[in-house]
Amino acid sequence: MSVAGPTPKADLSTPEQEDKRYQAFIDALDLRDQLRDCDLWPPGSDFSKACSCRECGEKIKELKDFEKQIKANKKLITKYIVQVDDKVDLCLHIASNSHWTKWMLDLLHKNLKAKAVSEKSGVPLTLTRSGSAAKLEAIHQNIVQMLRDNGLIGKPEDEEKVHDDDDDNESCDVLKEIDTGRFYYDQTKAKDKAYVLLQEIEKLENDHEKDKKIAEAQQKSLDPAVSMKYIEKQFELVKALPVEELQEEIEELIAEICPRDAHQKMYEKARNYISNTCYAIISKRKEFWQGSLPLASEGNDHSSNGLNETLDSLIDRVNLFEDQWKKDYAPFFNPHDRSDLKRQRAE
Repeated sequence: MSVAGPTPKADLSTPEQEDKRYQAFIDALDLRDQLRDCDLWPPGSDFSKACSCRECGEKIKELKDFEKQIKANKKLITKYIVQVDDKVDLCLHIASNSHWTKWMLDLLHKNLKAKAVSEKSGVPLTLTRSGSAAKLEAIHQNIVQMLRDNGLIGKPEDEEKVHDDDDDNESCDVLKEIDTGRFYYDQTKAKDKAYVLLQEIEKLENDHEKDKKIAEAQQKSLDPAVSMKYIEKQFELVKALPVEELQEEIEELIAEICPRDAHQKMYEKARNYISNTCYAIISKRKEFWQGSLPLASEGNDHSSNGLNETLDSLIDRVNLFEDQWKKDYAPFFNPHDRSDLKRQRAE
């Protein structure tokens, strides 16, 4: 004997109940969109339909002007937090840049050994990487440590493996690395100085390649001593790249955006304050229209239909927002006011 499962409950909703649920769903979507866009006075909510007197007209205009202001405030804080995130990305970019500079130094030294220039030419390999590489590595580690200390990157799970120049004897493409260097330096303040040096390195590499092709055309190998001179000049140019300026730029950026949590919390606080203010205004607006008397009827002025009280309540809310924003938020998000705030803290 089979056991029947539970009998599905029949949907006893009436068409009227279904319409109400659907309307509630539409209203919820409208409210979400209005809060997102700070759309306080959508079509059909014009208070001038309830009263066309001059007094109400002035109040309605003030409320519509406030809508523009609060939209601008939301745009301001959104732009601000995007700029903070962009500066965080720039810090990480600069950290990669400092690492690339040391890598470029290692690359050139590796190319000397990979081509066995010194052995073939009989000229001793006097160019060493230890001192210069150690200096670049120290700067890179300082940058990385600053990022860690300020919570912009996490701590490594394991100690980083120290790169050994002797581990890889494969010669790398200097021209491709120069393009990488241009990419890394492009977003930094030191890019102009770096571009000049990278251009010189590129010219030396191109001249080096031309000399090798000329030698090949003559069925000869380029004198290793000539290759050594090219690479040594490139080595000195890499050492001159403005890595110390990268560290200074990182320090400036960190001073602006750290502690990062403070910026994120302030952004969320301001965003919530804007959203709560919009919700209060929208709710008051809906409350009026849901309970209002027939509009613009004879003898139905702004006192009898509750419009005057509603407008005054909304303007009080606007004034409260403006005072609170000026006190707690404008000094943080407005560039001019923020500089004043920094100066006050310094004093």
